Amino acid sequence: MKILENKIFLRQRLQKKRLNIKERSFKNELILNQLKIFIEKSKAKNIAFYCPIFTEVDIKPLIKNYFKEGKTILLPRISGDEIVFVQFKGEDELKKGMKGILEPMGSPYEGKIEVAVVPGLGYNLRKYRIGYGKGYYDRYLFKYPELESIGCFYSELETEFLEEKHDVMLKWIVTEKGLF
Repeated sequence: MKILENKIFLRQRLQKKRLNIKERSFKNELILNQLKIFIEKSKAKNIAFYCPIFTEVDIKPLIKNYFKEGKTILLPRISGDEIVFVQFKGEDELKKGMKGILEPMGSPYEGKIEVAVVPGLGYNLRKYRIGYGKGYYDRYLFKYPELESIGCFYSELETEFLEEKHDVMLKWIVTEKGLF
């Protein structure tokens, strides 16, 4: 089986698996606690998050909390074939973008992003992720190798797959079982 065929099959399997996560809210809370500890230890002031869709780990409580604390919160927006991060200025400044995903309005952020919290369908133990197949995050992370990238996943979504040369390894993975 070719790698591309394998990833297509894997994406379908992981989407189904993610629908059936048991104790989702409990696990989500554990993941948020781990993520909060990581962000606080990093002392990051400029943090890129994602707007959760479908059954991704729901990080909205952290976004709201850090926004209230005055940290610079950045959310992704698709611009052509690239992802750009735009400063979050409140929920009323979000609009539906590609596939109905909420995106911030405004100009791309030009400052330094210290931590990027990244979504995905699954991950392997070598810290590579499987996204939705467009490569937006891989291209972005490739341009900023010093960025502290952390993927958020439920532990059931750990799976084995071969990385391709364009796949970018994350610095960290967080699940309800911990950070590695």
